Amino acid sequence: MLAAFCGNRQRDGRRGHAQGHGCRDLGDVRNSVSLLTPGQSGHPGSPHYDDQVDDWFTGTYHPMLYAREDVEREARHRLQLVGGE
Repeated sequence: MLAAFCGNRQRDGRRGHAQGHGCRDLGDVRNSVSLLTPGQSGHPGSPHYDDQVDDWFTGTYHPMLYAREDVEREARHRLQLVGGE
């Protein structure tokens, strides 16, 4: 299944996050791939703001990680949020 997805539209017409495309394998979601354009982050100051532009032009998609073990294996960073008392 080919899917296109985009962020929620803000009151002023801007999108809430990057637009993307993906192919979902509904028989086995671990085979699904996606691409966020222009990049992983919607913040212009982030190094990931436009880190998928070249992939967009070459049609290179990235695996979508659904299973916890896949996410743990591929994680580059971890952010732990601890609630206050």
